[in-house]
Amino acid sequence: ENCGIGPTGAAEIAEYVSGSGVLKNLDVRRNEISGDAAQQLATAVLASPSLELFGSVPLKDLRENTLDKLDLRQKGLSRCGKSVGVPEALVLAKLVEGSVVLATLNLRFNTIGDEGAAAIGKALEVNAVMITLDISDNDIGDEGAKALASALRVNAVLAKLNLDGHELDLPKLRGTDPVASLDLSCKRLGPASAIVIASLIAGNAVMTTLNLGVNYIRAEGAAAISEALRGNEVLSSLDLSGNEICGIDRGSSTPRCCAAPRSQGTYSAASITPLAEALKVNGSLTELDIGWNNIGPEGGVAIAEVLRGNAVLTTLNLRGNNFGDEGEGVIWDAVSGREGFELKM
Repeated sequence: ENCGIGPTGAAEIAEYVSGSGVLKNLDVRRNEISGDAAQQLATAVLASPSLELFGSVPLKDLRENTLDKLDLRQKGLSRCGKSVGVPEALVLAKLVEGSVVLATLNLRFNTIGDEGAAAIGKALEVNAVMITLDISDNDIGDEGAKALASALRVNAVLAKLNLDGHELDLPKLRGTDPVASLDLSCKRLGPASAIVIASLIAGNAVMTTLNLGVNYIRAEGAAAISEALRGNEVLSSLDLSGNEICGIDRGSSTPRCCAAPRSQGTYSAASITPLAEALKVNGSLTELDIGWNNIGPEGGVAIAEVLRGNAVLTTLNLRGNNFGDEGEGVIWDAVSGREGFELKM
């Protein structure tokens, strides 16, 4: 454990495990093993007839289906507890595939990353018993989140998923537990949660109002939500305010900066493009709040272009976006003469 063994060392350990019929306990935690080396090690561990414990993963209990709950979260600021990394996640995912009893799994505060998240996503495609999964604070990026979102399009059993510190109610997002309105504002949701949310609301035929205001979904999350809008013809009200969708920390510019982490960021007007393109084809959204996102003058021009062709949108909040005189001017011109249109800027 924690010896810096690297890929070469991992391959040698995998070879040893493959040839051993007596080894019961193997611990390679905190060695930053990933990629092919992690896969090779995981394959050897899963094939071992004698191993009962791999790091903190209880192989014997999982194989025998004696656990309905498994808590492998790290506790405390030192993160020196259970420590599930990529190799452990790959092994755990394979065992989850065949589990018929494990309903709750908590992996919070570990380091499974995109590789581990993708493996767990693949397991969820065939697992029919898991109800609650917490993999928050695991360095999961866009690719890991996309793998999970893909799995959830197949898996209809998982009901609770935590990616960013707030547990998502999946049946409500899917529409299988139908609600007309869902408020997820100020929940510290990041891009990963937004990617999963987008995947589920794309097919939700019931929800008309979604509030994601004052989170941290940024450009990646906003792009995913925008893609969902292309296929959703039911959602009529959407709040994406205060989400740094153009990459710049909103700081204290929003009156509701209650729940998002802080970052300086890099501005990109291109980040508004996916939303602008979605609004050109969406036929149901009548109310949109994208205030307090530092969209800037260039983004203002893109929004103005949308408003000239979108006849469905009737209420738009653009406050706190630093458009400047030029940006504000083209937006006002775009809605000039539109009776009943409410623009807040």
